[in-house]
Amino acid sequence: MTTLPLHHPILPKLSPAARGAAECLARVFADAGQELFFVGGIVRDVLLERRLPADLDFATSALPEETRRLGLLAGADASYDVGERFGTVGFVFGPDGEGRVTVEVTTYRQEHYPDQTRFPAVRLGGRLVDDLSRRDFTANAVAVDAASGAIVDPFEGQADGALALLR
Repeated sequence: MTTLPLHHPILPKLSPAARGAAECLARVFADAGQELFFVGGIVRDVLLERRLPADLDFATSALPEETRRLGLLAGADASYDVGERFGTVGFVFGPDGEGRVTVEVTTYRQEHYPDQTRFPAVRLGGRLVDDLSRRDFTANAVAVDAASGAIVDPFEGQADGALALLR
């Protein structure tokens, strides 16, 4: 069983219910040999010391069916499709009310725009850095390993965030 580090940049800042869900997901994905990273607003907000969003967003190396299996194995009470085309599976941990945690886990993906529309062609799989490269701003292209707490910042988003610079 995977042991989570004592000095994690995100886990200690979460509510007890959210922390429990994140820790269970981190252990189950790591034990299955899959990568799992916090991404999006929660990473940005932790790094900028802002109020945290209520939901948790992750990116993973696991494909959607494996993601669903692992999320349920981690103790999710329910799973739901958010966007199969985009590789996102949602989970609900806990009962209705304050202890309920909503989680979305998305398979790494690459996007390209074959024409002038806003609808991308999406390919699931690849690497974390490919997934981060498609994000809107560098400050949103930072990830934190759910198990180890290691920060991945290939586009210098932390520095941009500290400077209040949107690139």
